[in-house]
Amino acid sequence: MKMISEVAVRVKPGGLLPLIEDIQTFRCSVQKLTCVDKGNDRESYLIDVVYDDRQLFSEFIHGGGKKYKIEAVSNVLEERMRGGLVHTGSKIEFENFNDYQLNLLGAAELMKEKIRDGRGADYTGISRNIGVFSAIKASREDAAEHRMGLHLMSELDSVIISRFAGFNGFPAVIDYEQPEDLIKTLQHLENAFAGFRLLHIDEADIFLYEQIKTDVSIPVVSTEMDILPVYLLSIALKIFRKNKINPADTTIGMLGVDAGSIRLTQLLVKLGCLRVLGYDHNEKNLLSFENMEGLATSAENIFSNADIVILLKENYSIEEYQKIRPGQIIVSLIGEGRHDRELIASRGVRDFILINPMDLFTLVPGMMTGAVGSGSRLADSGRLIEFCRKLVNVIHDDYTVPDIFSDIHKIVSDLITPEVL
Repeated sequence: MKMISEVAVRVKPGGLLPLIEDIQTFRCSVQKLTCVDKGNDRESYLIDVVYDDRQLFSEFIHGGGKKYKIEAVSNVLEERMRGGLVHTGSKIEFENFNDYQLNLLGAAELMKEKIRDGRGADYTGISRNIGVFSAIKASREDAAEHRMGLHLMSELDSVIISRFAGFNGFPAVIDYEQPEDLIKTLQHLENAFAGFRLLHIDEADIFLYEQIKTDVSIPVVSTEMDILPVYLLSIALKIFRKNKINPADTTIGMLGVDAGSIRLTQLLVKLGCLRVLGYDHNEKNLLSFENMEGLATSAENIFSNADIVILLKENYSIEEYQKIRPGQIIVSLIGEGRHDRELIASRGVRDFILINPMDLFTLVPGMMTGAVGSGSRLADSGRLIEFCRKLVNVIHDDYTVPDIFSDIHKIVSDLITPEVL
């Protein structure tokens, strides 16, 4: 995920080139450079620096060089993002009182007539409304900060759904203590929405997600049950195809076991993989993992024996990480900065696939459109595998998906039928 900051810097004569070289050394780039002052002994510049690793950017800012001095840093987006990422507005334009009466109030009055005539479903916004929700345990100590972080992600998802699927995304974070309370809340809200997009539920297991899909009468697309498993299964199928690997001869190991990886385990077992290994610090998660025919083991055993290792959490030690062996394929969602590229290269790893978790958003508009359009609610493993077999055709040889401004949304939407989700 790229970010941009404006950096005010003072350099000594001849210091501009070393400054730019330093910027590039920290995997940053210059988008814009403006000279604001120039004297005999110093030059001042404003530089728009683009970066995707905040840690490396921070190291550049605080490291400094002998021929320049960082004087100020400001995020270009800071003022624009105050108050959130989402705003609501009217489809009906009105610029003055006459427009207000004729256009806005007139449209509302006409819609009332449509409702009385039994045609309200075509004219109210309900058919285009998507509830973009997360749910948290309000009793947790960091509830306030956690709630704001999840609300931000719901806002981001709402913007993407609105931009690429044409829905009205409504972000919210729901407090709950008992699973039954959360389900009842969603049932109370479902008449106001065409579908739900669930990003995160605190302490949720696969059974809660399945219960929600059963008890809620509108389509539900969740990260844990739909987006993440579909994305990772499609990557696995691409690995099998590209490397001419037979799933029946393949051991897959996952570091990090939660509802999403347990759902993925169901799909990999159904696909016919030889073994699916898993490790997590949470013993309850491991028990659920084994109930889905996964084999709970240690992180060391996964690095030592799996043909494909999927890193979902960084719950392993350096010593265990060093058990990586020749010929393995590593799939990681934990970030570039957490990997030792020299170690990976020295171990003879066949392929290292780094996935940006934000790329999962690419699938959301199409899956939401397909689910709402088809009325899909339940996920059958066999049909979901077939869906992924078709989706793998659009994955590039470097395991990336088409960018978010491509036709990926229509492709994904057209693949979804009532039997898929």
